[in-house]
Amino acid sequence: MDEIHRMVRPRAATLVAGNSGLGVSLPPNSTMFILLATPAAVGVSSGDVYVALAVAGTYCVLYRLALVWFWTRKDGVPATPSELVVRFGVALRRGWSSTLIFIGILIPVLLTFGPLSQFLSSPDRVGEDAVASISIIVWVPILISVIALIEGRKRLRARWPEFVKSMRREIPQFSTVGVSLFAALAASGVMEELGVGPQLSGMLDGLALPKALMVAVVCVLCVIVATPLSSTATAAAIGAPAVLGLISVGVPPVVAICTVLVCTSTEGASPPVGAPIYLASGLAEVNPSTTFLPLVTYFVIPIIFIGWLLGMGFLPIPG
Repeated sequence: MDEIHRMVRPRAATLVAGNSGLGVSLPPNSTMFILLATPAAVGVSSGDVYVALAVAGTYCVLYRLALVWFWTRKDGVPATPSELVVRFGVALRRGWSSTLIFIGILIPVLLTFGPLSQFLSSPDRVGEDAVASISIIVWVPILISVIALIEGRKRLRARWPEFVKSMRREIPQFSTVGVSLFAALAASGVMEELGVGPQLSGMLDGLALPKALMVAVVCVLCVIVATPLSSTATAAAIGAPAVLGLISVGVPPVVAICTVLVCTSTEGASPPVGAPIYLASGLAEVNPSTTFLPLVTYFVIPIIFIGWLLGMGFLPIPG
């Protein structure tokens, strides 16, 4: 068992660091907001990007699940004892109400995307303007929060002081996220004033590459820039030129945005400067350098490949 623990520790650190940027490839996230605020996203619906990114992120999740399955078989990780495994039916009966949180995602998506949205948009019903005014980015987190509070009301009923104390601890993080978001948008404006976008777009246009090679170049470029920077800083620096570069070779705008977001999700898995690498290695008590090659092999290169498949249209997403 000690030998298994010794072998699994680097795997655990690699998995945690490799998954650290996954949120960028799933909606909603601040990097998505930054790209939607750029001139490259003019005319692109936030609802369309939300749904498309959810599908693109699902491909990334499925890859990671397959990778974990492979690692457990390769490293001989023993299965959980049967007496500790709760049957699916029992687990569903105990916690079925927790699944209601997905209604918070389903309702805004149905109202802004698909047949129900088209039905409600007709003039003799709600109207197109009313449906268009529903922001999927605003309402999804609001509904999820409300449903979570309703679901957890019994647990909170006798613990309101603890809840208030917890909220006070978390409030400073909201200010940090807000400052980071505004700083990233400001950086995007500075980059635009300096002409970085047109310069990079001109460089990409001047390459005159075929679509397959252009998509590969943009994907690799996003990963390289995201190595020393965060995903938000990467989107501010090269997000718009990267999207425009993909659009110039025939990639639909929504697909181009999702491709860039998937590639920048490698921010925490790109050695040697990704902060999550060192945090995960410290928790697992392993030398960070032992995770560098596995991270590149199992996360950075495969995510670049997934981004390329998305940009080429081989992995279908709405858009």
